[in-house]
This record gives sequence, structure tokens and C-alpha cells, in this order.
Amino acid sequence: MSAIIVITGASRGIGAATARLAAAREYAVCVNYRANRDAAEDLVRAIEAAGGPANATATRLGTQRMASRGPGAAVSVSGLRERNNNRGASAAR
Repeated sequence: MSAIIVITGASRGIGAATARLAAAREYAVCVNYRANRDAAEDLVRAIEAAGGPANATATRLGTQRMASRGPGAAVSVSGLRERNNNRGASAAR
């Protein structure tokens, strides 16, 4: 089983580049997005076409409640190895 990385803001820009790099390094990638579903799904298809596992999940991290749940709920916690908070905001714990 591949280690899993959750990347927030991964549907475009630096987040998408980070997702591609992580996939190339054999991580299973959870592409987290807020609103750009098409771009996130395009990225998942590109990662899968290159032979890597990936999925897309929408999580709005703009509220503390959602940030505390976060995109980690989208993946098996037993395999979660990394989280990249590309969005630049986190809720206090």
C-alpha cells in the first residue's frame, strides 16, 4: 500500500504541482479542492494515467469546524503519512 498524502488547494497552481510530484514519488494522492471540481478531477485522471492512485475530495477549510475535520476524512487514516496545507490556513487545535 502506498503512503497517502492529502494536499489542500491541489486543483491548480502550486498544489497541483505538489500533487504531481508526490504521485511521481509513489504517494497515493488525495487532491483536495474547494470549488474547482473539474480541475481536481482532471488532475486525478492525469495521476491515474501515469500509474498512480489518486482521488479528489471537496472540503471547505474556511471555517474552524471544517478545518478540524479536514480532508483527512476522505482517506484511510491508517495509510495517511503526509498532509500538505497548500491553502495556507489552519484551525487551532
